[in-house]
Amino acid sequence: MDSIKVFCPGSVANVSCGFDVLGIALDEPGDIMTVEKIKEPKVVIEHLDAFNLPTEPEMNVAGKAALAILEDLNPGFGFKITIDKKIHPGSGIGSSSASASGVVFAINQLMDQSIDEAQQMEYAMIGEYVASGSYHADNVAPALIGGIILIRGYKPLDYIKLPTPKELWMTVITPKIQIRTYDARRVLKRRVELKDAISQCGNLAGLIAGIYTEDYDLIGRSLKDVLIEPQRAALIQGFDELKASAIAHGALGSGISGSGPSVFAMSRGEDPARNVAAGFDKYYSLNGHPEKVSFRKAVIQSLAPDRGLYFPEEIPQLDAALLSNFRKMDKADVCTEAIAGFVGGDIPKEELKRIVSETINFPTPVVKVNDRIHTLELFHGPTLAFKDVGARFMARCLQYFLKDENRKTTILVATSGDTGGAVANGFLGVEGISVVILYPKGKVSPLQEKQLTALGQNIKALEVDGNFDDCQDLVKAAFIDPEINEKLGLTSANSINVARWLPQMFYYINALQQVPEDASVTFCVPSGNFGNICAGIMAQQLGFPIHHFVAATNVNDVVTRYLSGEEYQPKPTIPTLSNAMDVSSPSNFVRIEKIFGGREAMKKILSAYRFDDAQTQAQMKKTYAEDGYLLDPHGAVGLGYFLVSKKAPDSILLGGDKKEDSASIAVDGMSGVVGGLAGTQVLDKDDDDDDSENEGGSPLLNSFSDEDLENESDKPKDSTQNNNNTAGLAVAGAAAGVAAQNSPNQKEAKNTQSTKADSDGDGVPDSEDNCADVAGILENKGCPEVNLSADEKEAFNKAVGSVEFETASAQIKNSSLSKLDQVVSILKKHPEIKLSVFGHTDNTGDENKNLELSKARAESCINYIKTKGIAGDRLSAKGFGSSRPTADNSSEEGRKENRRVEFNLY
Repeated sequence: MDSIKVFCPGSVANVSCGFDVLGIALDEPGDIMTVEKIKEPKVVIEHLDAFNLPTEPEMNVAGKAALAILEDLNPGFGFKITIDKKIHPGSGIGSSSASASGVVFAINQLMDQSIDEAQQMEYAMIGEYVASGSYHADNVAPALIGGIILIRGYKPLDYIKLPTPKELWMTVITPKIQIRTYDARRVLKRRVELKDAISQCGNLAGLIAGIYTEDYDLIGRSLKDVLIEPQRAALIQGFDELKASAIAHGALGSGISGSGPSVFAMSRGEDPARNVAAGFDKYYSLNGHPEKVSFRKAVIQSLAPDRGLYFPEEIPQLDAALLSNFRKMDKADVCTEAIAGFVGGDIPKEELKRIVSETINFPTPVVKVNDRIHTLELFHGPTLAFKDVGARFMARCLQYFLKDENRKTTILVATSGDTGGAVANGFLGVEGISVVILYPKGKVSPLQEKQLTALGQNIKALEVDGNFDDCQDLVKAAFIDPEINEKLGLTSANSINVARWLPQMFYYINALQQVPEDASVTFCVPSGNFGNICAGIMAQQLGFPIHHFVAATNVNDVVTRYLSGEEYQPKPTIPTLSNAMDVSSPSNFVRIEKIFGGREAMKKILSAYRFDDAQTQAQMKKTYAEDGYLLDPHGAVGLGYFLVSKKAPDSILLGGDKKEDSASIAVDGMSGVVGGLAGTQVLDKDDDDDDSENEGGSPLLNSFSDEDLENESDKPKDSTQNNNNTAGLAVAGAAAGVAAQNSPNQKEAKNTQSTKADSDGDGVPDSEDNCADVAGILENKGCPEVNLSADEKEAFNKAVGSVEFETASAQIKNSSLSKLDQVVSILKKHPEIKLSVFGHTDNTGDENKNLELSKARAESCINYIKTKGIAGDRLSAKGFGSSRPTADNSSEEGRKENRRVEFNLY
């Protein structure tokens, strides 16, 4: 035989308590080596890999071992050694030993097995010395003869091959760092404590006894290293987390493989071993931090150390058979398979299915709006918010991760609306987790406040005397405070967290299950923070058949402008009717950029458009009047794509030659909801940190019949049909009352009852008035008491006299913000002056409602002025409502008296 090709396996040395005396061979990885006889008695080295290892025989571990054989045995020929190295040098799994042992084994075969086993090990140790600077056999012995090897002594070499327990499996994780064996040995102390030596001897004896008796519990108890691991662990960033993750996933024990950086885990059985492997390092920071973490750690940490969002290292691909048959499968089964690749082994499959089933145990129906548009309703969960899905999934994941840990975890959230309610409900009663929700005083609806404050148990809601920004400032201050983090174990529950973001894929998948198989589906998603639409894109990346996405934004349109060719340049946030989408710099967009890698690739899958408030109101009225479907402002922005783009079906839905071959779905997360406001009573901007993502509205689809829908409801309905939920009915009823101003059934009545044609006395007929509500001022009584010039007084009175609000709402009309800016300029010029705002409201017959809305309007003015840099101690707000006699609403003067907001300087 003149040539031989051999496989040289990697190995795990030390095995925790067996420093330099215990080693285990691995099935994989391993080097491939070809050794040929050559006429000249010398050694020639060739590498097929890119590791740039030396080819001079004296400097190469394989070459050095071969030279020793030539010198001792003088066979009369030489060797050409070709090495295809598969084991990364410096990885800690016997890279150098594999090459040294492999060449000795191959040469012995070429020399008719004339070298005995013990002598082969001696030659391999000579090669190993080149890499490590010492003669040791705990890697070369198992690499050479396989199995589990105990080195009893070196002078003379004495080794024992131990039996291999039938169910023993090894998992090895290798961080992308390199540690040279020589360097790892230099950090070790030369002396050890007697008590530690005794403990280490006991562990090694216990491990060997467990191996012989196949006592897996004893093996697990004995895999402890009190001598070497404490000294080397600091060389491996994240070692403690890797070890903890292995144990959490079912490993008997875990430790450093050889000199590191690889970490091994020993398990009983293949399934636990594969669970351990699947649980390691799937996520990295989009800001570039080098540490990679498991799904478990990404969920608990929420953000990377550099404050970057976590993103999966790979987007898994689902089985083709599943993608062909998913419409016939149970929705929980499909969603479990979809999320499993992102979770890995951190949660066992059966447990994951339970979590998914509990997360989506309410309907998300695709409902017909008209012949060409359907809406995916996401407001049927326990808190009537689309965020129920993500909050419930995250809560159950955290509960599983923390069930056996004696650690405190606190979910800290700032909210001005539905996020707080969804998080509170999702985490209610979860052991080991406390939830603290900060919300601004007077800035949430009564229903939302009850959702936050009435639960008790582990939910604590704190009312902050300020606005949402004040709440968010407190949250951010807590997250960057190391002492608070350490004491409370803080984590976030907004869409930046992967366990809040990724499960939003579920309702896109469920929507596809409800539409015809041959439909080419485009989802149009009202988008603020872009977490919702990003989850839909991830579902598409998994292989689910989604043709296109449209991001519907309000005038906060940085993504729309970017996709049209402009630079990505966020502008100051502008308040709108679709307030949950008032996000000027969406944090989840960085994930979308990562998916596509650039603008041109993104534009093939994602389009975007903007919709202003006037268009939003027009769409709400149009859809209710023509289709009988009630939209909130967020849903109207989504549905509005078909209003502003007459070519929408042809330009977006490219799946077929005929329109009936396509489908458009509007993702509707807020119709009739938003904490009970239904889009007609928006109190405040709900940009809960990174969680304002809307993402209300509805995905948009085109032209399939009710008979084709395989969902919970196969008849057209509007959002008033909310499973008899009292809050939902009350909200939808109120919204319908406003929207019905333009309904065909009321037009004739308005024409014949002229006294009601202009209900707010602003000179604009109700049929043409989008707001039908003016808050004016009759006279400013405070000006004479302050030092203002006549021009300043006139400017002040003129400005505040024209501040207007949206209908039955505390939302200031965009057109009035410039008026308040004039007030701000006066306050900045006169720092000695303070301002009080008094709200008055229509006589609705309900004192509480009058008082609540009047105060909310006054506070809206105050909050806007505070955003311009005016200190809060210079400002105050009060509401009167029916706490004072109301004027007669039948006269214009009386209506203005009851609806005004009064500004007093003092």
